[in-house]
Amino acid sequence: MLTGRAEVGRGAGEDGGDPVHPAANIENLRKLERDGLLVRTVYPIVPPKVEYSLMPIARELGDSFAALTAWAERHRHAIAAARRGYDAAN
Repeated sequence: MLTGRAEVGRGAGEDGGDPVHPAANIENLRKLERDGLLVRTVYPIVPPKVEYSLMPIARELGDSFAALTAWAERHRHAIAAARRGYDAAN
């Protein structure tokens, strides 16, 4: 279920996944904001804090994201094996 709010921080890759450069995250979030899916709130504090909230149109995607997440979870071992094979060959 989509909760509708997320704080953006420096935790990329801390969950064991591939790290994503913060600039890539920002670029993708700005695109979603431009498309009307997110609203960005900047708090004037140190260190800076930015919060993204889902717009109603984005909340409709909750079931789709849940299905995609469940699919990825079911196939995570096959995906990891494919990545290892690809990396070894390249």
